[in-house]
Amino acid sequence: MIEIIWQVNPTETQQELSPANASEARQLLEQGNRGFADMVADLHNRKTTRHVRNILPENLGLSGTPGMVPKQALYAALLSCADARVPPELVFTQAANHLFVVRVAGNVLTASGLGSLDYAVENLDSVRLLVVLGHTGCGAVTAAVEAYLKPDSYINIAVNKPLRVIIDNLMAVVFSAARALDNTYGPNMSRVPNYRLALIEMAVSMNAAMVAEIVQNSFSSLIDEKLDVAYGVYNLQDRLVGRPGGDSTPENWEGGLFSPPQDEDGFVKLSEELARSAFIEKLLNSQE
Repeated sequence: MIEIIWQVNPTETQQELSPANASEARQLLEQGNRGFADMVADLHNRKTTRHVRNILPENLGLSGTPGMVPKQALYAALLSCADARVPPELVFTQAANHLFVVRVAGNVLTASGLGSLDYAVENLDSVRLLVVLGHTGCGAVTAAVEAYLKPDSYINIAVNKPLRVIIDNLMAVVFSAARALDNTYGPNMSRVPNYRLALIEMAVSMNAAMVAEIVQNSFSSLIDEKLDVAYGVYNLQDRLVGRPGGDSTPENWEGGLFSPPQDEDGFVKLSEELARSAFIEKLLNSQE
């Protein structure tokens, strides 16, 4: 059994989380995610786990003057996929008023999404980290991969303008992922049964990295030790945020949040590293 409890004690005074810089903010999120992943692992191992997360009364308007509106005191702003299986506060074991979350299918960066992040940075002095969070098996990325592999299927997307906006934003990373796989394994790999799955997961990670790079460029004049940008992919299988990794990591998955590429060459290098990762190679060689 596993218990995850958000607890409020109106008479208890506690110190709010307030990381001094971007590095501390990243560490808090990574530690929170590892704790969540470990709890789920304990459940699989039939261990009983109880995790209590304290919420400050003032963050729910339960202290001070009755009816007083809580002040936003978050330390990280996230652009996350809208998938219901990826609740950021739970994934990172955070309490109320810790995260400013913008959610859209495929964690694509729309004008409104960028505007929301801009609002957080410009108006909330406590923001220390901007995070782009993708997830394995993303439905929006899968739709983009299907359109790439079967161009005729794009007709159904083309007539749906709102959906087309999302898919069109993802096509560049799908092409880049396919090119990286072709360069690494050869063009005939597209005939391998699990090529589609490998292409999806490649595109998921590359999309998170690309969007993080765009966010970083958008706020370049403000990036310093107190504000930074990172990205990661939530693995639905083991609940660990990270990206495809090598043989030395559990399930070939490297946990943590990562700095985005700095330029086009960095993005190409990342795509090559992902294509060669044990995680992607295992997908391609799987007989399932």
